[in-house]
Amino acid sequence: MSTITRIRPQSLVNNALKQTKPTLDAHRYQGGNFHAYMTSKLSTYDTERSYSLFQKTLQDPLRTSPSSLAGKSILVTGSNTGLGFEAALKSVDLGAKHVILGVRNVEKGEHAKQRILQRATSMKAQPSDTTKDGNPDDQTISVRKLDMSDYNSIHSFVKEVGKKDGRLDVAILNAGVFGVKYETAGNYGWENDLQVNVLSTALLSLLLLQAKIIKPEVGVLEFVASRRMQAVQLTEEEKKSHNLLETFNRKQNFNASRQYQVSKLLLMAFYQSLASRSAKLTEGSPIITAVCPGFCQSDLSRGHQGFAADVLRAVLNTFVLRRAEEGARTLVSGALGTKERHGKFWFDDGLHDIALPDSVGDAQGFADRIWEEVVHALQRDTNAPLV
Repeated sequence: MSTITRIRPQSLVNNALKQTKPTLDAHRYQGGNFHAYMTSKLSTYDTERSYSLFQKTLQDPLRTSPSSLAGKSILVTGSNTGLGFEAALKSVDLGAKHVILGVRNVEKGEHAKQRILQRATSMKAQPSDTTKDGNPDDQTISVRKLDMSDYNSIHSFVKEVGKKDGRLDVAILNAGVFGVKYETAGNYGWENDLQVNVLSTALLSLLLLQAKIIKPEVGVLEFVASRRMQAVQLTEEEKKSHNLLETFNRKQNFNASRQYQVSKLLLMAFYQSLASRSAKLTEGSPIITAVCPGFCQSDLSRGHQGFAADVLRAVLNTFVLRRAEEGARTLVSGALGTKERHGKFWFDDGLHDIALPDSVGDAQGFADRIWEEVVHALQRDTNAPLV
């Protein structure tokens, strides 16, 4: 029997914490950075071996990315940090001709661009501007402003990309949030997770299709989803709800962890409906697909602060989570392939059918319902036809 199968995750965590326990309180009350301390201490606990062994008990290792993206034009939203940054970096490193960073903060986006230029092994020194000079051998990176809490910003972003960047081979819709507390985003009255992860992502996808920015037939529109949506168990009250979006938007129904899972469930339902309707929505529809990078290190949990959060984050980062670079492999590999990817779910280097949780009942009926709710909400708030 393999030794990997006998590893007990809790034992690894307990052993790691045992090493740090004698000085936890002292360090905490001295005002030290516990996250940095924990990472430092765990680095002496043979973390590379422990990480590798423990990770294999939870998540299969992912294959490395394909050898070339030469000549491709790729958009990645939420690309100044985490998975989005690593996916953009990987795209450049694999030879993409043009990579577009869709970011809320342009200054941070420019900083991310410079980091990519420094790290990507395939890049050569380039002028600071991002305009193409006509040389087919050049690779370029553009930074475009995209505020996912503002519908006007999303409209402007799509127009700017269409005007300045031309047709895309791949659009990776990665931008997302994980709210710690109930907060509304933008001017539309929607809770932050619902606004960004569901409604704004849906709007961006519809506008990209409407503007025919993604190459027909062979281009790829990719949603970054999460299998955590399968953990959602709808209550009887929720099943009977007249409008699920509005039900989950109520402050009294908010639970941070569940709300994120719910947002990914609603996004997956929308994606399922969009993929099935795409041929009617736009002539020469691109391939529309969804991916899940697995549990990864990222900035998604940055809103969770405090001693307990730092401990948990340090342990998970060391023993459980995939590195952002590994998760980004899924974002890149999932955007490649042929028509069989359309309407499917790519994760762990494999193509799968969509499996909504059993609690939704009729999966297709649920997807149709969410489609209607999302489109209605968007058309009401944008005062414009979308389908």
